[in-house]
Amino acid sequence: MLMSRILSLMHHHNSAGPSSFLHPGVMVDLSAFMPPAVPNSSTPMFSTSSMLLLPNCKMEVFERLPQIPHFCEAWDCPPEFREGKALGLVVSFANMAESIKNMRIQDASQLYQQKMRSLLDLEENGFEIGALKIRVNSLLCVRNRHIDLQNRKASLDKEILKTEMVNCDLEQRLKLLDMFISGLGEELTQYRETTKASLVMQKAANCLYISKLQVKLHQVEESLMSVETDFNTIAAAPWCSDDGSSLL
Repeated sequence: MLMSRILSLMHHHNSAGPSSFLHPGVMVDLSAFMPPAVPNSSTPMFSTSSMLLLPNCKMEVFERLPQIPHFCEAWDCPPEFREGKALGLVVSFANMAESIKNMRIQDASQLYQQKMRSLLDLEENGFEIGALKIRVNSLLCVRNRHIDLQNRKASLDKEILKTEMVNCDLEQRLKLLDMFISGLGEELTQYRETTKASLVMQKAANCLYISKLQVKLHQVEESLMSVETDFNTIAAAPWCSDDGSSLL
């Protein structure tokens, strides 16, 4: 369980006592997460007396996805900043996991790229990000499918509207034809009926075409709803290990 293994880095100070970071949640002892000291090592060591308070919702990801980060970025900081840098990375990982679970299907593609870059930064500090990367990629695939379906829906809507406008024009032509030849003699009756029959057949064919397009539109709308459901299901699913098995 990472709740008792998150690393804290703090430079030794003769006058400094244990530090604490208060947050209304669950207290987590960070000291057990520090690698044992190596005697006579030239590598500077950090004290491990810090305590971190995080809410339960943020700690869940560490219970399901255990972490043993090395915090390489912290070693590049002045000793007084190392502890804060390490704790900040821990909180960043928790925030990243939470933000991924709260992603929406309407989010822009730039947000996915930003999260991938942030995950790589965490990976450079020793965090296991495999499950989070898989989640982001899965959400991105579903989002792209959603966009394709939306484009297809817009195209079908446009085609239906265009055909309906053609039918309106045909209706007007039929009315004008009736008005034009209504006063003519029987010699024009056959011409009238032939032309009218042709227009009626064309209109019927367009109505059939519209019906087919509406069936396709209905299918696309159902697929959109299904994709949105898939997206929300993936986003809210419990965290899993890299091999896809659920860590309860």
